[in-house]
Amino acid sequence: MEPDKVRNNLPANAIIFNSDIQCFSEALLNALLKQLIHKPAVPCPALMVEFADYVIKNNNGSAETIHPVDVMNIIQKVAINQNNCYIAAEAGNSFFWASHHLKFSQPVRYRVGTAFSTMGHYVCGLVGIAAGNKECAVGIIGDGAMLMVNEVSTAVHYRFPAIWLVMNDSSYNMCRQGLAMLNSEPLDCDIPDTDFALFGRALGADGYQVNNSQQLQEVMVEAIKNRNPAVIDVKIDKNVFPPLNDRIETIKGLIND
Repeated sequence: MEPDKVRNNLPANAIIFNSDIQCFSEALLNALLKQLIHKPAVPCPALMVEFADYVIKNNNGSAETIHPVDVMNIIQKVAINQNNCYIAAEAGNSFFWASHHLKFSQPVRYRVGTAFSTMGHYVCGLVGIAAGNKECAVGIIGDGAMLMVNEVSTAVHYRFPAIWLVMNDSSYNMCRQGLAMLNSEPLDCDIPDTDFALFGRALGADGYQVNNSQQLQEVMVEAIKNRNPAVIDVKIDKNVFPPLNDRIETIKGLIND
C-alpha cells in the first residue's frame, strides 16, 4: 500500500511508519521492554498477594458470584460429559481456565486460538462451529471480548445452536491480574457492569443471568436442550487468579533479558 493514499484517509496529525513489519515489531518490542526495565516496581495490591504462588483454591465464591473453577466443572459435567458439545474458548482468562481444567475424550471437540490469541476470535467463530457441525457449540467468552464483537444476531437469523457463556467480572481481568503479578503500576481495566442476558434477548436469543452454581447448571441443561442461540451471563469472582504463572514467568524473563 502507498503511504500517501493511506494518509488521505487518516487525521492530519496521524503518524505513518513505512517499514518492514518485522523490523517495526522488533523495534517496538525493544522500546517497550526498555520502558518496563526502567520503570520502578510498585507493591502488589494486598488482595493479589494473598494468593501465594498464584495457586488457585477452589471455593464456592460468594452468594453473588461463582468461582471460575466451578464454572469449568459445570461445563465439564453438562456440556462435555452429558451432551458432548463442541467447546471454544476466547482469548484472555477464559483461555486459561478452559485449557487448564477441561478434559475431552474425543478429538476436535475443543477449539482455542493459540497463534495470536486475538480477542473476539471465537465470539464470532462460535457461529461457524455450530453451523458446520449442526451440533450445540458452547463458547467460553470474556466480557471484554463479548463487548468488542459478536455474531449473536447471525446465530439468531439462522437458528444455529450456539451458546455464549460470558465470564462476567466487569474487567479486562487478565490485564489487571497480570500487571499485579508483575509488580507493575495498575491501569484502568474496569468495564461498566453489563447485563449480557438482556443483551442476548435484545438480539433475539435466549438470555440467562446466573450468580450461583446451581442456577448455572440448570440453565446449561435448559439452553442445550432448547438448541436455540443463547447468551448466559455468569457473574464470576474477579479476585481469583487463573493459572497464569508460566506466562508471567516468561514475561519476567523477557524483561530481565
